Amino acid sequence: MCTKQKLWLLLGMENLEQVNTFPYLGSVFADDAECEKEIKGRLGKGYNVGVAMKKLWQSHDISIATKAKLMKTLTWTVATYSCESWTIKKRTKTKLMRWR
Repeated sequence: MCTKQKLWLLLGMENLEQVNTFPYLGSVFADDAECEKEIKGRLGKGYNVGVAMKKLWQSHDISIATKAKLMKTLTWTVATYSCESWTIKKRTKTKLMRWR
């Protein structure tokens, strides 16, 4: 069993606060290195990009092939932003492959 130990860090005369999660450049880093919340949030943002382009999807002037390419290009890039830092488990990988 792993126990979390609170660390005390003094910078100058100020004590720095230890936090469980830390947002940085659009990503969320957690003290337990779990990425479930980060991945769920990114997939939600990708989904919202798709929803925001409702008029585009309803347009009859754009072919289905072009719409499919746009969907992959626009939503997948938002959903996988900063994925290089994710720790992916089998369950998460399955969820990502289904979403894609």
